[in-house]
Amino acid sequence: MKQYGVDGALEDPVLQLYSGQTVIETNDNWSSDAGKSDRIIQVSAQAGAPGLAVGSKDAAIVITLSPGGYTAQLSGACGSTGIGMIEIYEADSVVTDAKLINISTRSETRGDAEVQIAGFIISGNKSKNVLIRALGPQLAQSGVTNYLTDPVLTLYTGQTILQTDDDWSTGLPTPAAVGAATFAAHAIPLAGGSTDSAIVTTLAPGGYTAQVSGKNGQKGVTLSRYMSCLIMMRIKGGILIAACASYEASRYCLSG
Repeated sequence: MKQYGVDGALEDPVLQLYSGQTVIETNDNWSSDAGKSDRIIQVSAQAGAPGLAVGSKDAAIVITLSPGGYTAQLSGACGSTGIGMIEIYEADSVVTDAKLINISTRSETRGDAEVQIAGFIISGNKSKNVLIRALGPQLAQSGVTNYLTDPVLTLYTGQTILQTDDDWSTGLPTPAAVGAATFAAHAIPLAGGSTDSAIVTTLAPGGYTAQVSGKNGQKGVTLSRYMSCLIMMRIKGGILIAACASYEASRYCLSG
């Protein structure tokens, strides 16, 4: 991440992939295993992912996963801390109707520059309806006590703000639109009147960033989630997961 001008990058990230509470794959220093690094290079090129510098301490996993939910967790070797990024790429070698359907990221959101940032790319040549949510109060249902009480969600393309939401059940998009998109995406409904945030919109192919901050500089744990709400697609092939250097965990769902 240093090549992008990020100060305080995590010097030695460790990447772990979970199914439930079970660790199914771990990587620390992607090029330390010649056999695996050759495969990572091949799949990175296939997926259009930026190449990792040979000898760097970035971490990466290439794996084929069955339908279901998984969690990728990024930590620092020997308890080190810093700013890190988790990337997830579909890496099927043949075109199928299988797709990632849900990606969410949990981290601590703070004030100023220490906001949560989640980027995603829409490929192909057709626009897609999407549901993007920033969850704070809803995390209490999962036993999280230090959640962000009032997350603010902002959607960007480049440096341009496309849409902002604070409190999903007031203003635009309407609660009815959020509810319909939530149902279409098979997502857990938000509590009426909660201060969680949501955006429903149609986006052209390209790169986008969703940024979550705390209203009036609040701090706390938040979860950002991107979902396709037009078509629920399925995934069966390989996945490349790369930790490029702080997200606490990134969770994604595959169905089949």
